[in-house]
Amino acid sequence: MSSIIKLSVTAGLIGLTTIAGIKVIMPAYDQFKIKKWLTEPIFTGFEATQKVDEYLSKYENFPDITTIKELGLSGRELASIAYLVPVANQDNPKTGELHVVLTDTDIDPRLINHKIIFIRGANHTWRCTMTIDVDLRPDTCLDDAPPQPVYAG
Repeated sequence: MSSIIKLSVTAGLIGLTTIAGIKVIMPAYDQFKIKKWLTEPIFTGFEATQKVDEYLSKYENFPDITTIKELGLSGRELASIAYLVPVANQDNPKTGELHVVLTDTDIDPRLINHKIIFIRGANHTWRCTMTIDVDLRPDTCLDDAPPQPVYAG
């Protein structure tokens, strides 16, 4: 009889350890999944910054929404991107922001309608930030975002 009790206690401890492990591992896995999912829209945004740089070298002013579409930068080719929005800096026409607005992804409600923001500074380099919680951001896009409205869509 004592063997059955020992076996039951052992099985119960293994079960509790497994449940505790899942509670620890699942949030980390969810963060990993979100970071991995964000790499594609970030990569698309970095590609768009290169096209904006090419445009700026020719025309010396930040492109508007019509020009973004003419450059083929709508973002619609990816299901994860709702649209790209250029935001020119009125004080310096060679600087501005490129907003990559995310769609309803069915991955995590914390991502819906948030933005990946590429900011072109006066030194003509781009930095990447997001309106997404810091713990969900990939290492390639960790800068703090300037205050932004979250687009409804």
